[in-house]
Amino acid sequence: MAMATLKDAAARKPVLATIRLIVSAGAARPAPPVGPALGFYRLNLMAFCKDFNARTQKYKADTPRQVTLTAYKDTTFEFVVKSPSVSWFLKKAAGIETASGRPGHNMCRLSHFAMCMRLQNLNRLIHFASTCHLRP
Repeated sequence: MAMATLKDAAARKPVLATIRLIVSAGAARPAPPVGPALGFYRLNLMAFCKDFNARTQKYKADTPRQVTLTAYKDTTFEFVVKSPSVSWFLKKAAGIETASGRPGHNMCRLSHFAMCMRLQNLNRLIHFASTCHLRP
């Protein structure tokens, strides 16, 4: 058992960096913010853009997706696309573009907040179901 653990550790690629980005679904281009972030580590920009756009084509174009990219020392990478932030859902449900410049003065209705919480709980349930391994 201990030998398998050592073997796994030796087989892992050395990580160069972990990069976090927010990119609109289906709109990744080698321009900022993607280009400078990945170009600094000499990663293949076009490979990322094509793969990201393919993975997110089913979402609306204006939906910001959180991306966690792991860059390895051999210039390869892996990335995970996550759901938009809760604040984006809240602003979308309230029908506003930006948050209030004066906190406590411009408020949204409680029904909008409750709807967003239901969406976020649904997202957590879907994630839990996809990671749960049930016996047949």
